[in-house]
Amino acid sequence: MIEKKLNDYEAFRVGINLEKQGIEFYTKYADVVKNTDTRTTMLKLAEDEKEHLQLFEELSKEVGDEYKGQPLINDELIRGYLATLIDADVFSEAPPEVEGMNEEEALKFAMNAEKDSILFYYDAYKYSTNKSGREAFGRLINEEQKHFMLLKDMVDKINK
Repeated sequence: MIEKKLNDYEAFRVGINLEKQGIEFYTKYADVVKNTDTRTTMLKLAEDEKEHLQLFEELSKEVGDEYKGQPLINDELIRGYLATLIDADVFSEAPPEVEGMNEEEALKFAMNAEKDSILFYYDAYKYSTNKSGREAFGRLINEEQKHFMLLKDMVDKINK
């Protein structure tokens, strides 16, 4: 997914976008879901994503001065890829309004988004040259995997 040309600052910016999308989806779905256990889980996941967002914002500021005033990448193709990643909407398959989603659809949708985040963070971890960034990506891989398994368990419970 990521080529070595994506630097830590750029990866942190992508992470910020992923976490913002997660917060929005989990919060919106928590507002409409009828099942109180699912609502509680959605709100917990939104809180986790807020913590991840804060971490990426701090890391982005920490390394941002290194890149101030420089084009991040000179290769036009890679810059286009980066812009796509930064603007990527991992939660883009969701309907504009979550009200029409049943619980299983919403959970499966969230599982796919978590999976995409895990894949991105794994690549970012592999290529990170920033010690704090590498630690953060490693931690978030584990946390997003836990989110995925929690959501999977909830889907399995619905299908029993």
